[in-house]
Order: sequence, then structure tokens, then C-alpha cells
Amino acid sequence: MRNSFHYGFKKPLAMLGLASAFILFQGCGGVTDPSAPPTTGTSSSSSSSSSSSSGGPNSPGPLPEVKFIPVAGTNVEAPETSCAAIAATPDSIVTRSQFSHAIKHTFAPLGLDVSAELERIAWPTTHQTSFLLSLEKVADLVAESVVNGFDQLGLNCAQGDACAESFLNKYARLALRGSLNQQEIDFFMSELFQPADDFNEGIAQLARGIILHPGMLLRYEQGIQGNSSTTVLTPMDKATKLSLMLWDSIPDERLLEAAENGSLNSEAGFRAEVQRMLEDQKFDVAVQNFHHHWLEVGDGKAIKGYDAAIGEMDRLLPQMFRNGAKISDLFTTNKVIVNKELADIYGITHLNGLTNDTWQETTVEGRPGILTRAGFLLGTSTDPVVTSPTERGLIIANNVLCAEAADEAPDELQDSELIVIQRDPNLTSRQEIEKAIGVSDTCSGCHLQMDPLGFALEKFDGSGRFREFEDNIAIDDVATSPILGLIEGPAGYASLLSNSQQAQSCYTRQWFQRAYNLDQVADENCAFRELEARVLSNGGDLIQLITELVNNPALHYRAL
Repeated sequence: MRNSFHYGFKKPLAMLGLASAFILFQGCGGVTDPSAPPTTGTSSSSSSSSSSSSGGPNSPGPLPEVKFIPVAGTNVEAPETSCAAIAATPDSIVTRSQFSHAIKHTFAPLGLDVSAELERIAWPTTHQTSFLLSLEKVADLVAESVVNGFDQLGLNCAQGDACAESFLNKYARLALRGSLNQQEIDFFMSELFQPADDFNEGIAQLARGIILHPGMLLRYEQGIQGNSSTTVLTPMDKATKLSLMLWDSIPDERLLEAAENGSLNSEAGFRAEVQRMLEDQKFDVAVQNFHHHWLEVGDGKAIKGYDAAIGEMDRLLPQMFRNGAKISDLFTTNKVIVNKELADIYGITHLNGLTNDTWQETTVEGRPGILTRAGFLLGTSTDPVVTSPTERGLIIANNVLCAEAADEAPDELQDSELIVIQRDPNLTSRQEIEKAIGVSDTCSGCHLQMDPLGFALEKFDGSGRFREFEDNIAIDDVATSPILGLIEGPAGYASLLSNSQQAQSCYTRQWFQRAYNLDQVADENCAFRELEARVLSNGGDLIQLITELVNNPALHYRAL
């Protein structure tokens, strides 16, 4: 059974344009039922179907032989271990992409895509009443689509109370991650549906109520008391965690059933569901969105070729997961997947019949790894020619190496100390930056951490094209980083990063933080350290990393 929240609806309810289904809730302390997701935005390639792609050419194959943690029944004691010490935050909300996918997959027959509308909303990390107000327009869009496409929802019922309840039982169950109890159905019906002037308006009110319900927004975990320090998560808690982690979305009907009938608490049942979820195309979307977040790309730019560049990343990265790649391969692969526009950027001329709507796989020299791909290079640029070594270096320092370089000027920096780089036709961009930073003791500390990491990629311009010269001046892409040491251009980067335990550990950390909705994870966190050790001992295998994530105690237990 889904969690029961205390909530109330603001009235009046009769007018479609008002905040009729706006839900106020007083936090999750009111839970009374103990039984329980293309940026980084949503990907346009996400499937609205929950069917498995098992057996297809992109199937990841059998899961590695890992020991899944069985939790049988409600009387199992959680282990007394700090490895379970990840507490659920009651007002922690799902990410923007997870909310977008939740809407899309809940009302899959309608093909809803509200990602563009959600991009206009400032997305907090914790619940705010003002945030719910900003979602009203999204709720209106969903309600309108539900009413206009009601015949496509497969309910096959005559207009009336019974049909409205069928709608709730099917679609609120998906959106709110579990069946409604009778008290909740009665509340939805009496407060939203029955006061409406007609059936369509009542259905619109129900759709709004679902979208604005805290159960759709929150990552709340019910849990069952385990011992003095830890809580055993319910099957529905785990189903939600699994779906947000592996699909960037909500559980489908089969996963809900596995949670409700208890099979998710058996080793065989848990393993089967994880296997099925990895074989579903929605896993590819989760991989895409993770890497958008990791490399801070995917929000859309006006630079020519950017959509094609992100399209390549969204094809290449899921394929690497499915083909047994390792973390190190992310930094060395010479495989590219290109359309006509991207082939022009990469200087590929040997492919025949390419158009902007067709894609082919090939290899290219001089572009080892994901950091030399147009997706990252254009994602860190605002101009098709001029680069930003500092921006590139900052993302690499923070997200690829977890070196925590400063991303803004220090508070003590005075306006008079701000550096304005003057364009000098006799200097490259790198030389201009080095000249400007060299005269500032205040700025040099942080820039020496970031800039060399970007300088090593300076032979790729703002559009991702390779170049030897900038304004007829030879480009120097050899740099010395206090983090990595001597970097001899892209080839040196590939060698250093592919052999860097720091880079592999950082990549694992990024997955752990996103999977468990953490802003950061402490170095001493036992759950992360256990995951890191297992991933690195397996050579950084990407699919093994995912199976270790779901096998980690943090998915099964929670700190009190």
C-alpha cells in the first residue's frame, strides 16, 4: 500500500484555470500506513513503453554473478553497520528529469512531454510551498491532455463515478507508486471529482490532484523499524529507489506488483527485476541523463551542431554500458556515432549516404574519449570559435576528478581585482589567460587548478573542430596540472585519466550521489567506500558498477 499523507486541497475547485488541485501538506510526519523517476533535463529518446528489450542487439546480457541482499518479510533486523547510514530526507524531491519521466510514463498512451515547461521552473532540492505553485501550469497541461485523450487511456468505461475511480486506481497507482486505499479514493472523489460541473472537469481535477500530490514529488521512504540505528526499507521503498536509479522514473506495473506480492524481497525476485530493468530502454535514458549531469551538458544551446553533438553522446554512452565497457574506456574510446553535421565537425569524409537524420558508427583518430567529443566541447562553449579553457577545466576538476575546484570568485575579491581579459591578436586564448592570471595572486590559486585541465583541449575550438592554429598562432596543448601532472594534449589526457584511480573513484562517486540523491558523500561513508572497493576491484566495469549500486546496503537499509 502506498504511503498515506495528510494533505488538503485549496478551493474553489470549479474553475479549470485556478489552483484547484493545489495540495498543501504538513510534511511526512503524518504518514499512517506502515506498508508503504533527457541536462540535465529529460531525454527525447525515452520510451513511453515499459516493455523489455530483452534479447535485442543492445541487450546487456546476463548480470554479473553478484550477491544480492535478500530481505525476507518485515521482521528482519537491519545490520548494525555504518554502511547503511544514508538517511532519507523527508522533504527531498525527485529531480526535474525524474518528474518529467514520471508524468510521461504514468500517462504513456498520451505521449506527454512536459520537459520544456519544466525547464522554465527553478528546481529546488527540498520541498517549498512556492515550488508547488509553480507546477500548476504543468498540472494544467497534463489535465488538458488527459481530458482530450481520455479515450486513449484504455479504461473503456461510461462517464460517471465508477469510471473516475477506475482512472484513479490505474493512473494514481502508477504516479503515486502504489495502490490508493479506500479513504484516499473517497477523498479524491469527494473533494475533486464530485464538486465539478461535469465529468471532463472532474477528470481534469483528478489529474491535477495526482500531479501536485506530494507522493509524486517526494522521495519519501516509509521503512520498517529494524534496530536502534537502522531501518529496513519496505519493498515499495526499494521499488521506488530502483526505478529512480535505473530508469530515472517511477516503477512500472510489473515492479509495483513485485513490491506488493513480496517477490522483490527474495533474492531471485530482486535479481529478476534488476535484470529486466537493465534490459529496458528506459535504462538507456537514465544513462543519458546521468552523463548530461556529469559533464554539465544537455540544456540546449544555439551553437550550430549542438543537438547533433548531444545526440551522439546519447547513442554512444548507453551502447558502451551494454557492450561491457569499463570506466577507463570512457576516456580512451575512438568510436564515434555521427550524422552528416557531426561528421563535418569531426572531419570525417569516408562515410557515404549520411544525412542529418541518419547515423553511422565509425572510428576517428585524435579524439580519444568522451572529453574530446563535440557534446562536451560545445557544451562548455558560448561561441563556435572561442573556447573557455577555464570552464572546461572546472568541470573536469570538479566532476571528473572530484578535486573540488572553486566555481566562483572568492568573497574577499574586490571589484578592482576582477580581471578583464583583453583580446590580443598576437596571443592565443591560452596565452591571454595565463598573462592575466599571472598578475593576480588572488585568482591564480584556483585558476592553476582549473585552467591547465582546459589548456590540454585547446586544439578543439568552440564548435568542437580540431585546429592547429588560433589566429595563425600555433596552439600549445601541453599543460602541467597540479592534479594530474604533465598532460600532453588529448592523447596524454586519455592515458592519464584511463589509468587514474582518482578518476575512476570520482566517476563511481558521481553515480552513488545521483543514485541516492545526495549533494555530496563524505569520504568516510562506509556505503560508498564499500561500493568503490568492489567497483575498482572489478576493473571499473560499467554494468558491474550499476549492479553494485543496487546491491549496496544503502538501497536496502536506511539510517534512523
